[in-house]
Amino acid sequence: HVGRRGSRSNFEVRMSAAAESEQTAAAMAKRARREFALRAIREKRRSIREKLGASKDKEKQSSMDHGEQARRIRRTRSVLAAASAKSGALSRRTISLMNDEELSAAVLNASRLQERAAARRKRKQRGAGRKLNKEAALDLDSYRSFVRELSQYELLTASSERELSFRVQALLKIESQRDEFTESVGRSPSVEELASECDLSPWELRDQMESGREAKDQMVAANLRLVISIAKNFRYDSLTIHDLIQEGTIGLIRAIELFDAERGLKFSTYATTWIRQSIRRAGLNKSRMIRLPENATTMLARANRESALALKTSGRFPTREELAGLLNTTTGHLDSLVQVSAPITSMDAQTQTFVDGSPMADRVLACDGETPAEYTERQCLRSDIDIALEELDPRERTILKLLYGLDGHTSGRTLSTVSKIVSLSSEGVRTIKAKALKKLRESESNDRLSSHFFGPV
Repeated sequence: HVGRRGSRSNFEVRMSAAAESEQTAAAMAKRARREFALRAIREKRRSIREKLGASKDKEKQSSMDHGEQARRIRRTRSVLAAASAKSGALSRRTISLMNDEELSAAVLNASRLQERAAARRKRKQRGAGRKLNKEAALDLDSYRSFVRELSQYELLTASSERELSFRVQALLKIESQRDEFTESVGRSPSVEELASECDLSPWELRDQMESGREAKDQMVAANLRLVISIAKNFRYDSLTIHDLIQEGTIGLIRAIELFDAERGLKFSTYATTWIRQSIRRAGLNKSRMIRLPENATTMLARANRESALALKTSGRFPTREELAGLLNTTTGHLDSLVQVSAPITSMDAQTQTFVDGSPMADRVLACDGETPAEYTERQCLRSDIDIALEELDPRERTILKLLYGLDGHTSGRTLSTVSKIVSLSSEGVRTIKAKALKKLRESESNDRLSSHFFGPV
């Protein structure tokens, strides 16, 4: 009886637990359905808000686009009006009567042309940049390899510089004896003749010459790093770093030949002056298409420095008279220096100031009407006429110049006018004219004058 009660109570417990679990599952399902419904409501509200915001942004952007388009149209009208004021193609009234579609088409066409021009410029710059980068890379690689090769040569001590200098001076003495022998005899000396001139045996002569050449090469190789360190401080448009090093090496060789070790100077100190002078002179001689004398270049550099100093101190550029006084020269000399220092422009260069891009020669000739060849021919003819007239007497020369307008007069004068000027009769003037022309026909200048009209004789 007691076991039945216990089994019955266990059954009831299990039944009650199952009922509770069913209630819990139903509550969880209800909660899940409520949360799903709330999530769906939130998503719907969010989508509605996004749609409303997008429509507002679209309306705002549309209004901004309309305003930008209106401003662009107004700018286009002003640009067209400014361009038409110069060319006279369109009047302001015609531009104001153009509708928005025509202006938009004009703006679109202009933007397309600008894009194409920009693309062409980029392609051209890209090609030029690739070429310059390639050339710069090659120059840089060769420069680095050259510097690496120099690292294998050791620097010279004072004693070694002294010893090598003595050997180089011995070589220069032998070469001087050879040049004197060649100048006096008219031929190069043999080894035996040169040895006798130097009071040496032939094998001693060969040994000293070979030793001197080796010493010279050793001094050059050991001091090339000095040349590079000095050449890097100079900048010229037409000279690369390799050209500067080459010119500095020429100055180094000159310093080796003139160095006197007995004075107690350090060779690097002595060679620096010669290296700088050689590089600077090369820059003056080769940086311009037409070389200027060194004194003219120095004077121009001084003029630039004085002008910059005057601008800094007084706030203005000096006048011609003031600058000439600062340079201790005349205004005429200063003007000639400024004229010869002007940049040179090729006559075949395409002018950018004209729309058609025609060469500068066409523009110059269009203003003058005379080609450079015609101008040169006229100047040569005038020079030959002056040379031919020098062979005549002063009175004959004066009469021919007055009759044919060679004295700067626009046209020749008549016999009566010339006779009044020279105080002679017309018949006397005619006689002197015939005599002078006969002299010219029989002179050596006749062939040169005839070549201008009938070709070379």
